[in-house]
Amino acid sequence: MDHVRYCAHCGTPAKDGRFCAKCGNALVPSTPNPVHGHAEALLSPNHPQQPPQPEPHAAQTGGLHLGHPSWSKLWHRPGRVGITVAVGLIAIIGTGGFLVQHAPTRSVIGALSLEDSDTISGLSTNDACSGGGGYDDIKDGAQGVLEDGDGSTLATSTLSPGTFDGLACVFHFTFEGVPKAGFYVLRIGHTTRGDLRYSHQAMVDQDWFLDLSLGE
Repeated sequence: MDHVRYCAHCGTPAKDGRFCAKCGNALVPSTPNPVHGHAEALLSPNHPQQPPQPEPHAAQTGGLHLGHPSWSKLWHRPGRVGITVAVGLIAIIGTGGFLVQHAPTRSVIGALSLEDSDTISGLSTNDACSGGGGYDDIKDGAQGVLEDGDGSTLATSTLSPGTFDGLACVFHFTFEGVPKAGFYVLRIGHTTRGDLRYSHQAMVDQDWFLDLSLGE
């Protein structure tokens, strides 16, 4: 009697080969089941259990099992997009639903020369100085205000300590973060002293530097 092998998975008989021609599983020596015609595998130390069956969802093509793509990839890819979108939405919501663009600003620098004889009398070059008499408001720390044509404050500054340059007592000031305006109104010291007005074009022509003088 020819030695016949039976597939332990589907019961198909085979005389040659090591694998079932129908389902591809390994063949084991066995005897046919007289009732069902299937194989009863001889599972013993000499006949180890057949290898694990392929997963039901995997398609078998030319010996290669083509299963579904990795679930980890399917999960993480949209997750990254979701995080990016969420961060973008939070950024927009945090600014009231609009993308905020800040208007450009610049600095306005200036010098104030106090040419008052009572102030500079008896001083030597590089001596510290301060306004006197009717100019006692012109001194270290005096406030300067820069407004637009409608009276809205654009920036504030303070005068530096005064220094005698041989001709006048000179103070310096800087206005930071000044936005664009049609007109600029400058006031330093007492409000009764009045203010100075400059158009935007005048500020451009002066390279945003104000050279001021007071006194005789």
